[in-house]
Amino acid sequence: MAGTTAVRARWALIDDGQGARIQTDRWIVIEGEAIARLYQEVEDGIDGLIMNPAGFTYSGFALRDAILGCTDLPYVEVHIGNLEKRGMKSALANAAIGVVAGFGLDSYRLGLEAMVAHLED
Repeated sequence: MAGTTAVRARWALIDDGQGARIQTDRWIVIEGEAIARLYQEVEDGIDGLIMNPAGFTYSGFALRDAILGCTDLPYVEVHIGNLEKRGMKSALANAAIGVVAGFGLDSYRLGLEAMVAHLED
């Protein structure tokens, strides 16, 4: 996400946080940086990961393996567009407890709601 879309999604998540502590982050384009950040957040006690893998959707196998290696970390994958409609398959989807796609920016809110529900169970 970039520009206006990123700003709108960030504030939508903060406003919909349902009392949760939410951290939104910058766009990371190097897979090794994303993996390092993931490990750091897990070490710091993150409760869950909600991510639009963007370019990693197609080839983020190392990131997928890193997520799977964080055994107790729930991951919700979100996409603004519908991957199935475009004939795409996510390399990271099998690491996710669920995938939300095709609802525009609402995908982020729906992903957050799914994560909160999962953590409350």
